[in-house]
Amino acid sequence: MPVVRDICLELGIEDVLRREGIGNERNPRPQIMNLLKEILGEVKSSKLLAPSLAYEFYPINGFLTDRVKLKGGAQIQGTDVISKPIGNGKENEETGVDRSPRNDCYAGGEN
Repeated sequence: MPVVRDICLELGIEDVLRREGIGNERNPRPQIMNLLKEILGEVKSSKLLAPSLAYEFYPINGFLTDRVKLKGGAQIQGTDVISKPIGNGKENEETGVDRSPRNDCYAGGEN
């Protein structure tokens, strides 16, 4: 299984403040800002934030409205799985499998 480890992700003070619901209209106290700078510096120097991603390729047999059918019968379901089907998006009424010409693709892109 391939693993990607060289993901560049830098967390800044603005990111932390936004996550906490503190927008540009509110100014945190100087003590809070100093503490955030110190903590984020420690995170960076200690390499505590080291995101990685593991992935696997699976052949796709077809698309339904809300799920992807994989080779072997497994299905991935959910609205975030796929925004637009690859191919013409027509389902076979009997099997539900999209038999469009571009159905030789993988979940991570074309093979």
